[in-house]
Amino acid sequence: MVEGETGEDGMVMDFLELKRMVAEECSKLDHKVLLPEKSKNLKVIPYQDRVEVEAAGKKYSFPPQDVLLLPVREVTAEEIAGLIANRLVQRLPPHYKCLEVRVEEAPGQSAVCVRKLSL
Repeated sequence: MVEGETGEDGMVMDFLELKRMVAEECSKLDHKVLLPEKSKNLKVIPYQDRVEVEAAGKKYSFPPQDVLLLPVREVTAEEIAGLIANRLVQRLPPHYKCLEVRVEEAPGQSAVCVRKLSL
């Protein structure tokens, strides 16, 4: 959701453009093992040929092309919503007042991140 002033075209933003931007950001996360770089609960060790993860006394190894390290504390709906919101804020033209991103884990289970933008 974006909030802003209505332009000369009668729209705040073309939904097709917003949909394209959201799809691009989501596609970066799709079909990857998402790992948090800032986690206190996981130890993530990237090597040239693998990414190792240590958690709760267990070790896991993934091919590096299957892994996406995210600048978050944990991979939660809240953190993903914030990550996507931050990325979209950088891409939006400057005339918006507010951006809201909702990430749904399952029907009825979602997290919302709201970013107030300065004009």
